[in-house]
Amino acid sequence: MKCYTEEIFGPVLIIVKVDTLDEAINLINSNPYGNGTAIFTTNGATAHKYTEKIDVGQVSWQFNQIRIA
Repeated sequence: MKCYTEEIFGPVLIIVKVDTLDEAINLINSNPYGNGTAIFTTNGATAHKYTEKIDVGQVSWQFNQIRIA
């Protein structure tokens, strides 16, 4: 994906879906620019591990709580 492998200046959002947490960590850490990232999860421990293992300038968390009645 060309837009993920080149440095981009400006307000750009790239969404990349991965299957595992380890895959997400490897994807982020393999990018030489490392400006910022976000994680969308329902698990706080997952978000914390992700934050501790990645090397970027900015991290956002999005927690989605799903309630089944």
